[in-house]
Amino acid sequence: MVDYYNELDRNGDGTVDYATWDVNLDGNPDQIGIDNDFDGQWDQFLRDRNYDGAWDETWQDLNQDGKYDLYSRDDNYDGSPNVYGYDLNGDGRWDLFKSDVNNDGRFETAHRDLNGDGRFELGEQDRNGDGKVDRYSYQLDDDPAWDLVREDNNFDGEFETTHRF
Repeated sequence: MVDYYNELDRNGDGTVDYATWDVNLDGNPDQIGIDNDFDGQWDQFLRDRNYDGAWDETWQDLNQDGKYDLYSRDDNYDGSPNVYGYDLNGDGRWDLFKSDVNNDGRFETAHRDLNGDGRFELGEQDRNGDGKVDRYSYQLDDDPAWDLVREDNNFDGEFETTHRF
């Protein structure tokens, strides 16, 4: 019989610091939680979303402050993450999200929280895949919609269009 959930107390303090979940009951773990510093919180959490044995989604608490600092996801299941989230200031909220939409090794989109309020004020997009930003989107007020968009429509490196909303 396959166990759905397994846990381990690696240091003998009575607290689970390593756990696995076999969601589809095939005998292989599909999710793993790891408490590296034995403080009762997962410092790493790994997830296999399509049950192929590769970790497609990860959360990591790099400085072990109880908040995840790095997130990665492999959307096309080729073994290489193409979406990343970063908490750069340690407040527990994502300050930067980057994605490689066409899986060419370059990031085509990025969203940045410039002032640490938990919202993305700057969006960057490489629409033709040449490695250069072709569109900037700015949020200048508390409204969640973009307020200003600058675009390089013919991809010559000059921004021809500016839209204010």
